[in-house]
Amino acid sequence: MKKENRLRYILPENRTVRIVLAVFFWLLAAACAGCIFWLSSRDGSQSQNMSDNVRGILAKILGSPLGSFIVRKFAHFFEYAALGFLIGCALFLSRRRFSPVISVICSALYSVSDEIHQYFVPGRACRIFDVGVDTLGALTGILILTLIILIVNSIAMRRKEKYSA
Repeated sequence: MKKENRLRYILPENRTVRIVLAVFFWLLAAACAGCIFWLSSRDGSQSQNMSDNVRGILAKILGSPLGSFIVRKFAHFFEYAALGFLIGCALFLSRRRFSPVISVICSALYSVSDEIHQYFVPGRACRIFDVGVDTLGALTGILILTLIILIVNSIAMRRKEKYSA
C-alpha cells in the first residue's frame, strides 16, 4: 500500500509548475553559493573593509558598535541560513517530499569547500569553527522552512477539510 504524502496539499499539483519552481529555487541556491564564493575570494584586507562597513551601518542602526568577530560570524550564519533554506525549498519541490537532512549535508559540504577555498586566499584562513557556524546557520534556515511548510500545510489541510465536508 502506498504511503500518503501529507505535504501534498502545499505542493503545486501541476508537474510543470513544480519543476519550474524547483529550477527557480535551485538557481537561487546557486546564486547564493556564488555570492558566498565571491565573498570568500576577497583577500584579508578587502574582507576586513567589508566587515568594517557593515559594522558602521549596524552601529548607526543599533546605536552602539559591534565587534568584528561578532559581525563576521553573524555573516557566516545568515548567508548559510539563506543557502540551507533555498536548498531545502529546491529539494522539497524536486523530490515532492521534504529532505532536511540532505539540505543540511549539502550546506555543510559547501561550507567545508568554502573554508578550503579560503585557505588559498591571501590574508584568509580555513577555520573549523566557521564550518560549525555555517552548518548551524543552514540548520536554522532549514528549521524555518520546516515551520513554514508545517504551518502552510496545516492551513491547507483545514481548508480542504472545510470545503470537502
